Amino acid sequence: MGVQGPLPPDRRAETEAGTSIVEVMVATLLLSVGVLALLTSVGAAERATAAGDRRSIAVRMATGELEVIRSLPYDEIGIATGDAGHVARFEGRPTVTETRNRVEAIGRLIDGSTTFEVRRHVTWAPVDVGGSRIATGYKLATVIVTWTDPAGRHEVRQDTGLYATGAGP
Repeated sequence: MGVQGPLPPDRRAETEAGTSIVEVMVATLLLSVGVLALLTSVGAAERATAAGDRRSIAVRMATGELEVIRSLPYDEIGIATGDAGHVARFEGRPTVTETRNRVEAIGRLIDGSTTFEVRRHVTWAPVDVGGSRIATGYKLATVIVTWTDPAGRHEVRQDTGLYATGAGP
């Protein structure tokens, strides 16, 4: 066996292991696309979490507002006609009007960087009793909380029936 000399140039290319600059660039490009996709999904998850947090805040606000209304004496639950947000009718039902403004029709609450608008309605709900309709059967309190964020305008609504002591459906 003799000593072999250097491989001819065409054989050297077949036996050399290594990565060309084109292969490195393609691998870098693929890695960059993967990282970009990951960052985009993380951003979307953060936005979805923030939207869910705002909705939870709005639900708590609406629930709290209804609890305040429920705590008032039945005869004082209504909207004063002089209130800035007073409307004569809401969803076809007449508004319960009171001389004292125990329930404000509209207000704003701020949580962090989000401003929530709170609209309150107290209307008469009819009931049918023994074949006759009573137009002022019970009071229906409605609280609507709205807010705007980068995804658009959102709304949470809660309703509850209010009955005079000893009365019910």
